[in-house]
Amino acid sequence: MTIGTCKKKYHDQVYQYFNQTEDKENLFQCSKCITEDEGPAFKKILTSDILSDEYTFEQINNWPPFEKKELTQFVQQYYKNNQENPEVENLLNHMIQIQIDEYFEEQYDIISQQLNKIKKEVKIQFQNKIYEFIQQNQEEGKADLSEIIKDLKIDNFRTKLREFLDGKINLDQFHIFQQKYTQNIKNKQQQLVQTYYNKQKDIQQDFQRLQKDFESCLESFNQFDFKVQKKINLDFSSILLYTYQPAEGDVISEDMSKITLSKEFFNDTKRIYTTINQYDTYHIKLRIDTKGKIYHQIISFGFDNSEFVEDTDKIITIFNENGKVKGRNFKLYGLYDNFCNIFKDNETVLNIVFNFGKKYMEVFDSGQKIKVECNFPELVLDGHFYFGSRFIIDYQQKKQEENIIYIDSVNIY
Repeated sequence: MTIGTCKKKYHDQVYQYFNQTEDKENLFQCSKCITEDEGPAFKKILTSDILSDEYTFEQINNWPPFEKKELTQFVQQYYKNNQENPEVENLLNHMIQIQIDEYFEEQYDIISQQLNKIKKEVKIQFQNKIYEFIQQNQEEGKADLSEIIKDLKIDNFRTKLREFLDGKINLDQFHIFQQKYTQNIKNKQQQLVQTYYNKQKDIQQDFQRLQKDFESCLESFNQFDFKVQKKINLDFSSILLYTYQPAEGDVISEDMSKITLSKEFFNDTKRIYTTINQYDTYHIKLRIDTKGKIYHQIISFGFDNSEFVEDTDKIITIFNENGKVKGRNFKLYGLYDNFCNIFKDNETVLNIVFNFGKKYMEVFDSGQKIKVECNFPELVLDGHFYFGSRFIIDYQQKKQEENIIYIDSVNIY
């Protein structure tokens, strides 16, 4: 089969690659083209691979020719699994089930190994403690517990008791024997037994502490409760002013994905409310278009019955006139100390993750250039989350633009 020759100046070599491009002149490339091309390698496919009838789907590198490498890899992996498991109807589920099995088998082995390691170390510690105790007793000439128990055999006592019951000795004689026997135990064995008993109590206390510490480590493991993310729609149709009076002039799209706040509320706060389940974790992704007025906004996220003040325990303010994050019990992470540094109208995706029952919230951009984590220890669980916005008058331009909020997605887990 004749392979075309590259027509570019000074190339004059056969085409070796099919290049995924809209540029007709670069659809096919020779070896010299490859050295000059700065485009991604995953968009190039060997023409010999495509032309070979012996090559199956997954053997052709970079096929099918998608714009994204991960899509090509996904399809190739899916095809390979489909060939290996032709009887499986739901291949996506089959693939993840295998991953889950493999992961938990690996974790089981790791946990088992760690448990055996801990058990071995603990047993050695207790063994050493007991050996030290026994060695000390030997150095002090004290009898071993097994020797003490031999001296406490009941044979002599049993014999005397039978003699008394058979009338061979009287009560006075048995009493004299019993007193000597008891006195001998008190004088010789009781103190030694008390020593061993105290050591046993000490060992048991260590063992109980071991149990308590170990069970404390297991507590978070036993409480593990994973939930896959589920996309939902939240009802953001309730917009109230700071006074809890209904706001007017705002427009909410039917699917709740776009909220337009009218500009007719200088220095007045509007809150967009939604009802939530206190046991779920929510992840909201949204964008805001302030029409270039981000430094003339106070934008916050909080929970119901929270006053719109800087020192509240139930709200976090991420934009305000000086650009600083404000609230209580929060920590900042990332390259920047305020969101204004990274904010672009209608481009920056803000991620708001919160769990009402656990009393926490975090806000971060998708690149995590800045992230704020908040705790709300005084939070009263009333099941409402809100997005708060307030315009501050621009005294230079003396006008404001409307705010548009785009709810890109809401997930719970």
